[in-house]
Amino acid sequence: MFLTKLKMAVAILLSIGVIGAGSGVVVQGALAKAPPGVAEERETPPQPVAEKPKDSPPQPGAKNASDRKHLVEVPSRREGIVVLIGTEIKEGENLPADRIVTDKIGDEVKKYRRWKEGDRVEEGQLLARLDDRLARDEVAIRIAKLKVAEADYQAVQKTKTEAESRLRTALELFKKGALSGEEVRGAQLTYDRYVSEEISKQQAIEVANREVKQAETLLEMYEIRSPVRGMIKVIYKHKGEAAKNLEPVFQIEIADKS
Repeated sequence: MFLTKLKMAVAILLSIGVIGAGSGVVVQGALAKAPPGVAEERETPPQPVAEKPKDSPPQPGAKNASDRKHLVEVPSRREGIVVLIGTEIKEGENLPADRIVTDKIGDEVKKYRRWKEGDRVEEGQLLARLDDRLARDEVAIRIAKLKVAEADYQAVQKTKTEAESRLRTALELFKKGALSGEEVRGAQLTYDRYVSEEISKQQAIEVANREVKQAETLLEMYEIRSPVRGMIKVIYKHKGEAAKNLEPVFQIEIADKS
């Protein structure tokens, strides 16, 4: 009986030892397969490196950022066909025949100096011109409307003066008892109406003047002028070619201010 109990106790102890050993192996395997930071403190993940800002795309003709600082793109301010690449000829300026071009502005034919790359330009100098016939017609229409408004104003002024004279006569006759009060009121209403018309016609002249200035401003936008003093580096467009609004037509290298 004692031996039987002893055998059973030994068997139980051996079973516990085997289970413990197995558990240790499983734990070690799990730790070996676990990602870093389970058995030990995780390492700080690497911080992303900030990318350097990309440079703006180079302008046509510029080789580097330093060059771009000294180059200016001169765009067209309207859409149209290029009819002139040139500038006004200075008084007394002698030019070879191949540097002279002609252009018709309205009914007037004028001569200009043809631009070429490498020429020097001044700020505000004419570089090119687009076909502006429709814009010139619009200016002519606005000027005609202004003249009509001025004529209407002069006519209503004359009528108002006559109405004022009739009113004064009516008041004098009323004082003498030769005219009724109703007739005087009629003369007064007629005069007041022409006074209001005079104000209206005066405002019409102001509006017409503004419309003329607006049309003239739009006409000027068909001219391309240099915004800076410098040298022509690139001529992108030539006579007969179409230019879109804000599309570069010239590239100018800014002159050294020193």
